[in-house]
Amino acid sequence: MNKPKELTELENSLGTFDAPWESDLSPQELAEQIGRTVAKAVERTGLMVIVEVKVSLGKVHFLGRVTDENKKSFIQDFSKAVWAKTIAAGVDVFVGTQYFPYKGDVNNIKYGWVFAFSSEDLEEAAKAICSAADEVQPKVEVMESPLVGPATPSGGRGRGKGAAPVRVG
Repeated sequence: MNKPKELTELENSLGTFDAPWESDLSPQELAEQIGRTVAKAVERTGLMVIVEVKVSLGKVHFLGRVTDENKKSFIQDFSKAVWAKTIAAGVDVFVGTQYFPYKGDVNNIKYGWVFAFSSEDLEEAAKAICSAADEVQPKVEVMESPLVGPATPSGGRGRGKGAAPVRVG
């Protein structure tokens, strides 16, 4: 496992994949950190709310909620973007639903959405998935923003309507 170059606040060469690269992390701790980082990236898309994260060496499994209005985007946008970035890298990705007895009550069956991936190189898989999540994350563009606070003095003649010429000298 190669340690990437040191990152600074101004230069983040890994985009959203911002796991701390500490040499004293065990393989399991690194896998858990990768799982948490990918979970944040998936949740930033607004398409899935992660309820449970299970991590083992080489595997990450998320169980979460996808609303009916997000289901189509989750499958067609997010999942396709993930597969496009991970198939060539040899990452196994699973997207589907899982049914389970809620709180152990077999008469109360619930389901959740599963997003899982496995790879021999979880770091590279996570980078690809985070990159795919960035692609489908809604972009927010501010066109106008109201200015808050007291009005500025007009500084000119008149009754505060419009701008007045500034005299120099």
